[in-house]
Amino acid sequence: MVVVSQSRLALSFPGGSGNNIKHADLLRKLTPDLHYSIYGCFAFSSDGCWFAWTSGATVVNIYPWDKASNLPLVESLTENHYSIRCGEVVSALTFIKPAANRPIVKKASKLEDLTHETLLAIGLVNGMIRLFSLEKGWRLALMSHKHRITDLKCIGDGSMQLVSSARDASVCFWDLNDNGNMNPCLKHENTVLHIAWHPSSTMLAACCNNQVLFFMIIYV
Repeated sequence: MVVVSQSRLALSFPGGSGNNIKHADLLRKLTPDLHYSIYGCFAFSSDGCWFAWTSGATVVNIYPWDKASNLPLVESLTENHYSIRCGEVVSALTFIKPAANRPIVKKASKLEDLTHETLLAIGLVNGMIRLFSLEKGWRLALMSHKHRITDLKCIGDGSMQLVSSARDASVCFWDLNDNGNMNPCLKHENTVLHIAWHPSSTMLAACCNNQVLFFMIIYV
């Protein structure tokens, strides 16, 4: 991995006013080892302790985040660094962690207890979603989509509900308190490119490739 540090990044705003940003301090630039992946994606954990990004077509690196310098610790590859080979090209990432003050009740005692782990959901171009635990390694494989995962979002209330979108025009909801069992999928007429939860955790917005934006009240 090549790491390049620069002091200032010039920004240009044609026709802008004097209130525009004239410069930004570039803290660090990360350059991947491989350059043939067209799906660049990254994610921060909600507690600000971890940073994940795709450093190659099928590889995800997870680095601890240094809150003192406000930078990822990438110079020394310690035992806290993870380099995950996913077997397929990675197209989406998001961290999942339950809220510290929210009690989570598993639906059956035989189920995997994921509520005390820091999980990274990894979307792949073959439609599979894999869950990697920083504490225990690979955990679950979620399979329903038929084409590339375009986006992954975890509901903001810490209830371990994951939503995914894909090029098969579907939006799927996964209950990670129930071994990742899936609630019924929503089917659209066009590819769903991006999804986002409302802060209330009751409404989801989905944007399709025909530039149509949907707002949906979700009952999970």
